[in-house]
Amino acid sequence: MAEQLSDSEEDINDLFNRDKELSQEIRTQIAIKTFREASAEFEAAINNPNIGKKEAISKKPSQRNIARKHGIDHSTLSRRLRGQQSREERAVEMQKVKPKEEEAIEQQIIQLDRWNFPPRVTKVRWEHPSMGT
Repeated sequence: MAEQLSDSEEDINDLFNRDKELSQEIRTQIAIKTFREASAEFEAAINNPNIGKKEAISKKPSQRNIARKHGIDHSTLSRRLRGQQSREERAVEMQKVKPKEEEAIEQQIIQLDRWNFPPRVTKVRWEHPSMGT
């Protein structure tokens, strides 16, 4: 007899099927959220006097299982749960020109182009000293 899936289990299965096509970072974010939700459920089960200890312990989430389900390495999930930033977040911090400054420079170049003025590197550097020489 086929077991009937609950709505949440169907949602998880749908998410998993779409998950295969998602980027590593998005899969990691979903795995972090899933683990935190499972951990909260585990804490609630442990603190619930109506649930036996064995049953509560069986609800303990596994980082390895959650990472496997989302197609990421368990060590990645572990590091991110401890607060380590993603590569993308670390890279932004190391950039000389921050994304908002880059966007401002891009808008300035687009505006100069609309006016049929050639964008000059010296003008951009003068406007945005963070670019340096």
